[in-house]
Amino acid sequence: SELIVRFNPDGEITLANDAFAAFFGRHIKGVVKKNLREFFTPESIGGVDILEWIPTKTGRSTSRDFMVTLEDGKECWLQWHQRALFDDNGNLTEIQATGQDITERLNNEKQLQAARDAAEA
Repeated sequence: SELIVRFNPDGEITLANDAFAAFFGRHIKGVVKKNLREFFTPESIGGVDILEWIPTKTGRSTSRDFMVTLEDGKECWLQWHQRALFDDNGNLTEIQATGQDITERLNNEKQLQAARDAAEA
């Protein structure tokens, strides 16, 4: 199920779906008004500040795949898309992000490649 979250430029979450909350082991009420950095700490995503990925006026959307380490230590790969939302004056007001857990797909691809390599050996 797709993770959906909307947040302001400071990272305060203004909207999230149940899938986003459940992915992080939280209830939806424990997500809204929290900061996105509480869910994507620099330590959990390879030393990067998630807010550095906010799209700008020159590029209204960004996409990337990255690994996130959850609080229980589980490592998951997310395919993450962010879209900037601007007011009538061109000021950035919110960012809407969607994500999908692609861990299983990547693991399957690795297993398939390993099988191909073994068959060719």
